[in-house]
Amino acid sequence: MRSFIRHLLSQTLQMTTKITFFRPLKSVALTTFGTADVPELQVNERERKAYERGKAESMVALQAQFESLRRASSEMQDNFFRRLNDDFEAMVKDIDMRIPDLLIGMLRRLLTQVPVDRAMLDGILKELLSEVSGEGEQFTVFLAPQDLQTLSANNADFAKDYPHVTFNEDHSLKSGDCFVKSRFGVVDGRIETKINKLTRELHGV
Repeated sequence: MRSFIRHLLSQTLQMTTKITFFRPLKSVALTTFGTADVPELQVNERERKAYERGKAESMVALQAQFESLRRASSEMQDNFFRRLNDDFEAMVKDIDMRIPDLLIGMLRRLLTQVPVDRAMLDGILKELLSEVSGEGEQFTVFLAPQDLQTLSANNADFAKDYPHVTFNEDHSLKSGDCFVKSRFGVVDGRIETKINKLTRELHGV
């Protein structure tokens, strides 16, 4: 420290006017040079306050960043569940729209694969004739040729139940199809007609 002061004093004296004394100086004492030293305790206190201030500012900045991230995360979560709910509703709506067509497609394939036997024909005819049956009314039932052949193989029992029914074949009909004519009009009992009716009911038309 003393050597540093001597150096500064030497540099200072070189920059000032030269002073000549009549006799040598007995001693020289430097009372003050530059800014007075700051006490160590005061320096430590300043450093502590600066540290605390920086720490507080960092905590405020960190808290603000955390809040920003929390809001962004909450918004992303809300958007995710909103899209998930929208996608789920769209999927349910799409399934609701597809189910009727799927059921109709399965029914159509099933009906085309199941062979039409005598018992099935009896059920079809009884159901259809029940819609138009009247006391003493005459009906004409049109069937596919192969179905009429199935009935004519043993028709005695059925003829007793419907004595006023005349059976004719129609080559435009498929197995399982039939329709009835009477003086009131025609009752369509074709499979495709029944499927179309069921389709309209399932679609709410």
